[in-house]
Amino acid sequence: MFEKRGDYQMFIYSLGKEKWPELTAALRDFMNAVVENVYNVDEIVRLSKEYGESHVQFKANGFKPDFWVTMTDAMTT
Repeated sequence: MFEKRGDYQMFIYSLGKEKWPELTAALRDFMNAVVENVYNVDEIVRLSKEYGESHVQFKANGFKPDFWVTMTDAMTT
């Protein structure tokens, strides 16, 4: 995703290097929780909403909701 979208690159750079490990860890934790709850759709919905809501704070840094589409494509193809 980073290589394909210049606007995502700008978002990541605007956060600063100190935030990169935090974002990576949050994504890893989210994905692990989804895998652990793969048969519990309600929990996956809850986890997804929580993860998405945690990104609202990044709007000022250039985060765009359509980043989710690119991220989903990257994970499923």
